[in-house]
Amino acid sequence: MAVRISEKGYVREVFDLMPAEGEEAAAAVATRMTAVPEAHRQFSQTLLGAARNGRPPARLQVEEVAKQCAAWAAPADSFYSGLVKRLTGVPDSLRGELDAAAREATSATAALGDFLLRELLPLAVMPLASRTFTPRLSASAPWAWTRCARPCPAARDGYGSFSRRSSSVRTAAAIPA
Repeated sequence: MAVRISEKGYVREVFDLMPAEGEEAAAAVATRMTAVPEAHRQFSQTLLGAARNGRPPARLQVEEVAKQCAAWAAPADSFYSGLVKRLTGVPDSLRGELDAAAREATSATAALGDFLLRELLPLAVMPLASRTFTPRLSASAPWAWTRCARPCPAARDGYGSFSRRSSSVRTAAAIPA
């Protein structure tokens, strides 16, 4: 489970990449929105199964993804209702179906956030718990961080600056061990 890139984000990304103009696009959005509850249910089952089989996520990741779900499912301005409002060329006959699908997708996103906090968070682990099992890690960490923080020629993009990955390594290197 990752905060920025995970199945939860992939579900939303589908809608970010879809056309938003015309009746055909609106019908496709409605159809895909009706699949959101099942996608989130399957994702929940996968996370719970992994956690129960010895592969629990980190607590912070669970908490942050739950916050994202809450933000995307905010009653006043959910992601899905906002998407429906942005669609153009939608006939009145399809508007009700879109609104219902948006409500279901919003509810499923809120339910995913609730699941994460209620069922998965108690099974999550604290990050860096492995230090208990690798005591020599702290001795080698300063050397490893200097190696990671060094610019790699392959990391250069076409504009002479370093990629985002390089900057995130520098940011990570600044975190005290």
